[in-house]
Amino acid sequence: MDTRVLILYKTTDQAKRRKIAAKLKDYGIEIISGVYECRIKFHILENLKSFFESFAYEDGDFVRIYHISGEHEIAAWGERGEERAVGEWTLI
Repeated sequence: MDTRVLILYKTTDQAKRRKIAAKLKDYGIEIISGVYECRIKFHILENLKSFFESFAYEDGDFVRIYHISGEHEIAAWGERGEERAVGEWTLI
């Protein structure tokens, strides 16, 4: 079963930034710099969590994963195309 998540990250280390961005591009689309929307299987999400846990975090660095659950509405225009799903949404 798939889940939809927003993954946000910030780091001042260029090598970490490139590594995180390269990994996330495999699973979702970059909304803005450091923010990815992903629709992934739960076991892949667990693998991503392990990947993020492997980093040593400096002051100010972070990764956040926000689950978007239930029915929801998303509308997007521009370079990334359009997607629509109607219903209630919850951001956890």
